[in-house]
Amino acid sequence: MELEVAKPSVVQRSKEEIILLLEDCRKSKLSVKEFVKTKGIHEATYYNWRNKYGNKLRKERSGFATLKINPSPATKTATLFAEVGGIKIYHYVPASYLKDLT
Repeated sequence: MELEVAKPSVVQRSKEEIILLLEDCRKSKLSVKEFVKTKGIHEATYYNWRNKYGNKLRKERSGFATLKINPSPATKTATLFAEVGGIKIYHYVPASYLKDLT
């Protein structure tokens, strides 16, 4: 299979064009080296784009993780809720109380 090689050129691409090129490369069966040759892009430029815009290909993240809190089953022994400065707390207390301890 012969690759059609494009000449490298100085082209200013938009963010959307770059993201489309990154998606095309990911979907193609070509190696990165072969892909950039066909598109006339320098390999280092491709990797810079991937570092800068690669996360845009994935689902946007809010920066917060969803936590699921499972209440501990009622047992006869107390379970540790928090430990602050060597003080062990076995039930829920307001955050202001914990701040006052430090």
